[in-house]
Amino acid sequence: MPRALEFIANHHRPAAKISVILLDWSVRESFHSLHYLNQQTVDRSRYELIWIEFYDRQPQKLLDAVKRAECEGRPIIDKFVVMNYPRDVIFHKHRMYNLGVVLAEGEICVICDSDAMFTPSFIQSIITAFEQDPQSVVHLDEVRSTAREFYPFNFPTFDQFLASECLNWTGRTTRGLAGSRDMIHEANYGACLAARREDIIRVGGSDEHLDYLGYICGPYDLTFRLASAGCTERWLTNEYLYHTWHPGESGINIDYQGPNDGRGMAMRALDARKSGAVEPGLENGAISALRTNREIDRQTALALLESPRDAEWKASARLAPSDMTPQLVKPAFRGAIDIYFYRNGWYGLPMGSPSFELNKAQSGLYLKAPSRRDLERLIQRPSRSSSSLRRLPGAAYRRSRQMAKSFLQAAGFRFGPRFDPSAPVPQIVLEGYWNHNIVHFRGAYFGVAQSLGAFWPSRADADADSPYLRGRTIAEVRKKILSKMNITRVRRLRHAARAALSYCGVRRTSSTAPSECAAELRSH
Repeated sequence: MPRALEFIANHHRPAAKISVILLDWSVRESFHSLHYLNQQTVDRSRYELIWIEFYDRQPQKLLDAVKRAECEGRPIIDKFVVMNYPRDVIFHKHRMYNLGVVLAEGEICVICDSDAMFTPSFIQSIITAFEQDPQSVVHLDEVRSTAREFYPFNFPTFDQFLASECLNWTGRTTRGLAGSRDMIHEANYGACLAARREDIIRVGGSDEHLDYLGYICGPYDLTFRLASAGCTERWLTNEYLYHTWHPGESGINIDYQGPNDGRGMAMRALDARKSGAVEPGLENGAISALRTNREIDRQTALALLESPRDAEWKASARLAPSDMTPQLVKPAFRGAIDIYFYRNGWYGLPMGSPSFELNKAQSGLYLKAPSRRDLERLIQRPSRSSSSLRRLPGAAYRRSRQMAKSFLQAAGFRFGPRFDPSAPVPQIVLEGYWNHNIVHFRGAYFGVAQSLGAFWPSRADADADSPYLRGRTIAEVRKKILSKMNITRVRRLRHAARAALSYCGVRRTSSTAPSECAAELRSH
């Protein structure tokens, strides 16, 4: 066995029908999937849970839960393995899949999202599917909510989840399974795969070719090759996974990415699907041993898991200098945004930013797109109508526009750039309302006195000690600001009239979408 493997838990499960393989590469914040997977209608002895960490991270919250369950004699994880790869190695999920298959004692292996919600019938649905068709490769789609109120994860009910904004849910099924013409992209092929362990080994396990290193990978590599080997690809429509929003889950991130079609699917897998290939491009040594020698035991096979070729996984070997160091490609694009390239991604920073900060890129605080062209489209041009209006005799236009705007703003109407309610960062939606800014963050609105300076998310969660006025709507926050400031209706009308009159003089204003974009980025 490779010395790198460390077993935090290792329970023998001879009666297991199902082996569920769950992955982490030092990214998981919440481990709620274990709660749902330990609350199934199937007897716990009939399935096992295998948790695999690629690096050396051992979250204390997870360790405490495992230890507590062990003391109670009801393990929540049957096999908890830490692979202990160094941090300068790019993660390889397909190696983790293969490790899970080697360790699995169940007849059926399930590779699925490790931060999803699962209904109590999840395991039973998979067992039933294989009773109906033993020679199948089964997929379950994933319903994805964009609602911020479930983050950090707070165990919503399934009814609450489905009542939230789920962009791929039609009300009866997912968009990908509702007769989609582009099922390969609209159904989530990476959410959950189930196949017989014997079949997975028969086709050589997950392909460990370098093309699958990093983010662009998935169990669908097995799906396509198993289908070419005679298995039936089948999607369940009576069972789903449910995924709540968390930062960095959009599918556009800074992880290393292999060749893909630009929409998240690995080109090598798509080529295998088209050509009917069955064998992997690079077979794992442990899987090869199990495939060629049925008498070999798991411990002996594990000794063959690693390979000298793993040295090619190091970031220094895979990433070009331009990928390892952020490169300023276009300064002052449209007079407002500096464009950077970093690790296969294109980023927009406010013009003149002193440096590219990795933590901001990871948190989604920079504009980001998979290509330069897409990024430039995000940085909007002023509309033609706006430009033509500005070419009108300007003084009269600007005076009337600012007068109307000031009057309406004083009355509480919103102006300025539209905000994105799905964005994971604070956004000012109403500025200067009775010396307050109204900020949207994670589904809630906050009244922030301008004297307090910038909005701090950590202070928003301080409950009674928070200096911010919180509400579910902008109107609710406005009322709280008026109450706090003791603003009467008469005073509001007088203020609006004075503000309107103050704009009777000529006042030149000029703004474009790029500069607004840059200002918003600076506020973060």
